[in-house]
Amino acid sequence: MAVFIYIATTQGPVRVQAITEEDAGIKSVVCLDGMPEPLAISDRYHDFVKKGSGMIHRIFGHGSYRVDVDKPIDHGSSWQLGLYSAHVLHQKELLCNRQPKEGDRVYFVTGAIKTNGEVTAVEKVTEKFQTAAAQIQQWHQQGCVVACILAASQEGLPDANELDVTSHLVDHVDEIEQCLELDEISTSFDVLDSSATKVDTQTEWPIGDARMTLRLLIVGVLIGSIIGGFIAWHKFGDKISQSKAGISAPLAASVAVAGELDLSLVVDLADTAGECQQTQQQKLPLIDGQFQSVSFERLCAITYRSGERKTQTLLAFSLDRLRIIQLTNDQAGWQIPLPLQQASDRNYVVIAVYDSNGATIADALKQQVSRWNFNDVAVSLMDVSVWLGKFNADADVYGHVLERI
Repeated sequence: MAVFIYIATTQGPVRVQAITEEDAGIKSVVCLDGMPEPLAISDRYHDFVKKGSGMIHRIFGHGSYRVDVDKPIDHGSSWQLGLYSAHVLHQKELLCNRQPKEGDRVYFVTGAIKTNGEVTAVEKVTEKFQTAAAQIQQWHQQGCVVACILAASQEGLPDANELDVTSHLVDHVDEIEQCLELDEISTSFDVLDSSATKVDTQTEWPIGDARMTLRLLIVGVLIGSIIGGFIAWHKFGDKISQSKAGISAPLAASVAVAGELDLSLVVDLADTAGECQQTQQQKLPLIDGQFQSVSFERLCAITYRSGERKTQTLLAFSLDRLRIIQLTNDQAGWQIPLPLQQASDRNYVVIAVYDSNGATIADALKQQVSRWNFNDVAVSLMDVSVWLGKFNADADVYGHVLERI
């Protein structure tokens, strides 16, 4: 079971997708679905976070965040209770970035918060519930449990019985954690589909040989994973350090590997005058899952193209900054935006998904990148490969480096 926070607005429910801790001194922002542009409420959210005018820093111990939501929020303060609730989930590593499904719990939240933690009423609550009525009904049809969190002083409350919504009325933010009923949720929450590893709790395990067999099986899998990871680490490590001369040097011969035709990487190079109006295309070789590195010099475009095995979804994120990279897709393929102001090498990975699991992996990736970022983990290509292996999906991971020479 996962828990979701939806902020009630007059334009419809807005899901809080992710919260990422930024470096101290960076201004807190609210952004739309991984995009770089801050939303209109970003300044007010920054004030809500920082010490003095706000409370998030004081309560959660950090002073700079990036919040991603799935729809815009333009004005007002009624988002404060929802984002505070999302911060509670984030602190417990329970904030999930995917769509709700059967068995999940959805909280529909609206309210403002004073600096002392007092929750206050907001306007247009009835209108917000009317706008969300169809969505609430859909959640119920999906088998979700739906509840709302509002100020105890809130007037004009809708008929909870009619909407089949449990109401939590609070006076202070101290009550939020109890409303979210976090004790019922495992703190080791995994964004993977639990049905893939579900165990029949009605089955009675024998005390003897069956338990020992299970233990030996688990140990065997762990040992196999460690050995496989060690071998792959050597392969990837050697290849990542190759080709420091950049694209102007002769390209090495490609080593044929399984999956080489599944995805190709083509770069557009500027002419000798450095102009991108007339470009020369070069296909980069693939060696053990790592495309040959290129330099930024004369680089005009980077395009990934689907091969013999049709790529349904392509995802990308940077290993050096732990940020999701937004791709554009057209008939030519998937384009990677060029980080023109990059002061150092850009080491990134792409994940090619060949089946219908693209949306599930995309949502899980955002959450996992946020966790790696939160725990200050140095992520390697092998780490991504191991993580991707947890999914029952037809997918591959590839690495690439853009070099700043």
